Amino acid sequence: MIITQATLSSKEVSPCGKVSFLRFKVASPFDFTEGQFIMIDRPWVTDENGKSVKRAYSIGTHSWEMKDNNIIWTIVKKASDYGLSAYLTEEITIGDSVEITWPLGHFTDAWHRPHYLFVGVGSWITPLYSIYSGLVKNWQFDSLAFLYGERFADNLIPSVKQLLEHTEDNIRQGLYLSQEKKLPEWWQSGRINLWLDQALHFLEGKEITVFICWKPEMVDEMREKLTDHGIPKDHIHFEKY
Repeated sequence: MIITQATLSSKEVSPCGKVSFLRFKVASPFDFTEGQFIMIDRPWVTDENGKSVKRAYSIGTHSWEMKDNNIIWTIVKKASDYGLSAYLTEEITIGDSVEITWPLGHFTDAWHRPHYLFVGVGSWITPLYSIYSGLVKNWQFDSLAFLYGERFADNLIPSVKQLLEHTEDNIRQGLYLSQEKKLPEWWQSGRINLWLDQALHFLEGKEITVFICWKPEMVDEMREKLTDHGIPKDHIHFEKY
């Protein structure tokens, strides 16, 4: 287990105040693979049971940001009025420090197939974007579809929204707000799985690597649909939350 200190260098909060985009400067740079996660801990702070206040958060950074600037970022959504997510969305300020344990997880791309499909909701865009940015930088794909959903526009952090609206000829975005009546430009209403058939048609072919971050029941539903479309189970990689 390797632990280093990380100091908050920037914080961007969504209009609703419940989602934060956090950039940390790490004291000791480290290697990681896009898609992995870290444990964040508040030093010297314990909960009502005397246990340390820590939680796992996915790395959104591409690895060269760490190499070039010692920067790591993540997205945190407030889960309750107590605990680490409340601190990281509402209380933490520039210059505050946390401890991170790194890196963990196997939600990574070791296959480099020609086509990719990403499916994510809410703050679980974080590991997907990390993998996506690595692919775009190295141009290691023929086509890529990115399905992303949120409930309301006020949950969207402006800089992340701009990242999602980036487009190229071989990149197709399906951006959905499930409970929003007034939609921002480029976004659509409804559930993201409604766009699945169009995404698979755009990708053309069966050599697709799929990454899904979603609720367990929705991951299972999406995996069933994908296998019905002929995508092998071992091509489908997922994280449930």
